[in-house]
Amino acid sequence: MNLKSNEPFWLLKNGLVASYPSLKSNEECDVLIIGGGITGSLIAHQMIEDGYSTILIDKRELCNGSTSATTSMLQYEIDVPLYELKEKIGEKGAVLSYKACSEAIDRIEKLTKIIRSKAGFKRKKSLYFASKKKDTAWLKKEYEARKQNGFEVEWLEAEQILEKFEFENTYGGILSKQGASIDAFQFAHELFMHNAKKD
Repeated sequence: MNLKSNEPFWLLKNGLVASYPSLKSNEECDVLIIGGGITGSLIAHQMIEDGYSTILIDKRELCNGSTSATTSMLQYEIDVPLYELKEKIGEKGAVLSYKACSEAIDRIEKLTKIIRSKAGFKRKKSLYFASKKKDTAWLKKEYEARKQNGFEVEWLEAEQILEKFEFENTYGGILSKQGASIDAFQFAHELFMHNAKKD
């Protein structure tokens, strides 16, 4: 498999799934969404479900930005570790932020079933490991913060990671049960097509 390419993987895999007409006249709507990637498709879907008149625009073909090059991994982690976020915005807000991200994976799974998606949603565990010994202390702190707040996590020592995943040069890590993968490019197009039929 060639892991290096000048073209986005999901665009090459799926090709041009669908094309939609350009906005060439003045229109009125309750909600205008700018950007037609996976985020825009999910927002548009929810707005339409909630009964809002919705228009989505993009200067290029839909999903041809970062959605065509995403890893398509679904993880509840955000850029700031939970233990740090608690220090920044308080425990309640930090935990709610992480739980909202976790619940989003469940909601996406339900949505794939509702629209009969063929985008390959699949549940997966994720491993967040320390590649440097100095990172072990804060990663263990993160593990404790997640465990104390009800997230399904397990701490793995380096030997366990080597045995389970055959990863060398690790110093321990957090194994999370809540994770998944999906072809986000195809899923976004499926959402667009699903909602376009409602017009």
